[in-house]
Amino acid sequence: MAPSADAWTEAALIAGILARIQGYQRESRREVLNDALMLLTAMEAGATLVSRNVRHMDLLLRFRPEAQVLLYDRPAPIQVP
Repeated sequence: MAPSADAWTEAALIAGILARIQGYQRESRREVLNDALMLLTAMEAGATLVSRNVRHMDLLLRFRPEAQVLLYDRPAPIQVP
């Protein structure tokens, strides 16, 4: 799915606010913009977003707490004795 014009506008606003508050550099700004676009696009589609990016999603969910997000982490590697 492609983000709508509304999603682009809201994502840019949210990313800009977070960039100022969090002091993000250029690469982090781009990353949070992409994450915001994914979140808002999933919301428009009525879908649950599945993500490993707990740091950004935690911040983004403060703006849109009604979003459905499933956060996960990599399982620890199995260590063979």
